[in-house]
Amino acid sequence: MQLCLFLLTAPEYADHGLEIDWKSGIESGTLIFPLVLFALWLHYRKKGPERAVCEFLLAMLLIKLVSILTATAQYPAVAMQSPLVDPYLAEADAFLGVRVPELAVWGRAHPKILQFLGICYLAMIPEIATTVLLLAMLWRDGFGLWEYVFHFHFCLTVAVLILSLFPAEGVFTYYGFTPSIDWTRFIEQFHGFRSGQMRVIHLDDLEGLISMPSFHATVGMMVTWAMRARIPYLAVFGVLNLGLIACTVVSGSHYFVDLGAAAVLFGASLLLFRKAIVPLSQLATRE
Repeated sequence: MQLCLFLLTAPEYADHGLEIDWKSGIESGTLIFPLVLFALWLHYRKKGPERAVCEFLLAMLLIKLVSILTATAQYPAVAMQSPLVDPYLAEADAFLGVRVPELAVWGRAHPKILQFLGICYLAMIPEIATTVLLLAMLWRDGFGLWEYVFHFHFCLTVAVLILSLFPAEGVFTYYGFTPSIDWTRFIEQFHGFRSGQMRVIHLDDLEGLISMPSFHATVGMMVTWAMRARIPYLAVFGVLNLGLIACTVVSGSHYFVDLGAAAVLFGASLLLFRKAIVPLSQLATRE
């Protein structure tokens, strides 16, 4: 998946006059961290007793690499200047009877609830690494670990492809209100690269530009799914991720239908994994 993503997006940088500031990636450690993970993985991969450590390092390496690939691929995706789909998303919300600006007003009127939801929302990055740690090191669940890594790759890769075809400038921009979460960098970079005014991608200043589907919600779903067989953890992470998903609309960060798109994306990943990846792996094992 990483190779396909690289081959698909590599020509687009030059086509849209974009360049990557590699120096910023070295100075910030963005490119150093994967090298450290790779070196540690090479060190542990031949040691039987450290198999769990090896799997943890490899899973984290793959997640970090695909995160960098997709984070940079967002910029040529935005620079393609595909028509914005915000009017359709707003229309879909209206059809469902949901108005995100009103939810955002309600959120600001209940600061304690909004603060709790905000903490859940910001927990996404720690959740990603914690899930790998639990699956690989604590539970030694190889099947669950690689299913989780697959979902992360598939959902993130498809989300970038969706961004290139169906970009959205965000519910807060479309309706012209201020969300509870600061999206200033998103607005600057989305419109800057879309208009062609910004052309240099700084690896120490990467911003998530995917609005539809909500990748925060997608991560919440895949993490909760990874905990499904362990009830105490499922309860904790379930509450945390319900708060994360609720925050996307209560904070005024996403259209409500962005959550539906996230559910469809994760459902497609589940189906593909069960119907294609698992049978292939079983066939390879028998051979």
